[in-house]
Amino acid sequence: RSWGGVGSGVPDGKPMIGPTVVEGFHVCYAPLGFTMGPICGRIFAENFLHGDSIVPVEPFSPNRFLGSLQ
Repeated sequence: RSWGGVGSGVPDGKPMIGPTVVEGFHVCYAPLGFTMGPICGRIFAENFLHGDSIVPVEPFSPNRFLGSLQ
C-alpha cells in the first residue's frame, strides 16, 4: 500500500493550533496528519471548548509567523 500526494507545510514543521488574528477563526493544522492529527485535534478541541488544554498551545500559535511577513 502506498500514498502519493501534495503535502503542505510550515517553515518550522510544527503544528498550528489556536486562534488567528481574524476574529472567530481558529486553526488546527497537523503537518503529519496521519500521525499528529489525533493529538492535534484533541488539543484544539480542549483549547477551543475550555480555553485550556493538556499541552500549552502558545508554541503552536498560527500567529507566530506574523513577524516574518513584515
